[in-house]
Amino acid sequence: MAGAGVVRMASGGNPPKFYFHAQPVGSYGHILVEALGGPGGLSVTVKAQDAALAPAFEGLFAAAAVGFS
Repeated sequence: MAGAGVVRMASGGNPPKFYFHAQPVGSYGHILVEALGGPGGLSVTVKAQDAALAPAFEGLFAAAAVGFS
């Protein structure tokens, strides 16, 4: 994730929970991610100060998360 500019802020729990932060280059906006693991897989919620940034970031996050377990 760090290679994609996404930083883990916290993790833990059962089921596992992960919280990530990112700031797009050239932007003052922030993106926060909550990822919850469970029997059905990973549930991800993305929140961005600028809603227009969320769709592109979701694609970047999905690509960075491939193979992440």
